[in-house]
Amino acid sequence: MLSSLKRAWRELLGAEDGGAPARDPGPEREAAFALFLGKVHVGVLSLSEGQWKFVYSDEFRRHEELRPLVSFPDKTAVYQAEELWPFFAMRIPSLKQPAIRERIEREHIDQRDRVKLLRRFGARTIANPYRLEDATARPALCGAS
Repeated sequence: MLSSLKRAWRELLGAEDGGAPARDPGPEREAAFALFLGKVHVGVLSLSEGQWKFVYSDEFRRHEELRPLVSFPDKTAVYQAEELWPFFAMRIPSLKQPAIRERIEREHIDQRDRVKLLRRFGARTIANPYRLEDATARPALCGAS
């Protein structure tokens, strides 16, 4: 059962014909993304030394009326994982779509590099109202304050 779910997840994320799913870059890669809901800075998604991390911003924590994301229920926790969480991974469109494959080839994006795919496609999704911005070059957004 678990292997069936893993296989289905790989296919959803665009792994070709049962091949390896999009992999997180190696330890030499670092990235940071800021998550927003309207003008509210929700938190920071970052990658460092092969570990993804998500932490809520102080601004979001102060908004008691805003509920935390289902995948990250504790506003005070620092979440870490080796694989990108589905909440963020779903922002990357299926790589089986011809238009997406064409764009990836035209822009010379490695289809296994989730950081580059998030930078290119992750800003918005029809699945939720959140906006994801590349914050690597914006240190003020990288601190979850």
